[in-house]
Amino acid sequence: MKKKYRKVMGLAMAVALAAAVPATAGSAGTETSEFASVDWAIEPRGQYISSSRAGITNKGSGVIGITASTTAHEEVDKIRISLYLDRLEGGSWNQVADYDYTFLPSDMPNGKLTKATLSFTVTDQPAEHYYRIRGSHGVWKGSVIESQDTYSDGVYISSDPVYRSADETE
Repeated sequence: MKKKYRKVMGLAMAVALAAAVPATAGSAGTETSEFASVDWAIEPRGQYISSSRAGITNKGSGVIGITASTTAHEEVDKIRISLYLDRLEGGSWNQVADYDYTFLPSDMPNGKLTKATLSFTVTDQPAEHYYRIRGSHGVWKGSVIESQDTYSDGVYISSDPVYRSADETE
């Protein structure tokens, strides 16, 4: 009877220990500085996609900064990044703009496509609202298509200027 009890208790402890070990599939967070915040999301690895990222910043004076990137483990045939700008209105996120970019090996100086990165500003949206960016990142390799989705937290876009020190503008 003691042997059976020990086996059952040992199994129960093993299950409890396995359940207590944390597992992380991806990471997301906020970076802040004295002049702006960057909300970003990074999704986990895939067969070809190493990472995908989308971020949004308050550039000041109603200007929205958007960045995105997709990195592959090896050379791929195509990377596509589709971005969707959402505005918080009445407690709900509503899409207000979308941006679509396709990258090919012929776009790269060395003819090898392993990473696609973009950065741009948006000036045609009203300030004094919260905005977020959602991304759909796709990688093509032969007949395989792999995709990941990213999204940021909301960032308040102010109409006030954002002041930067001389060191931050260089």
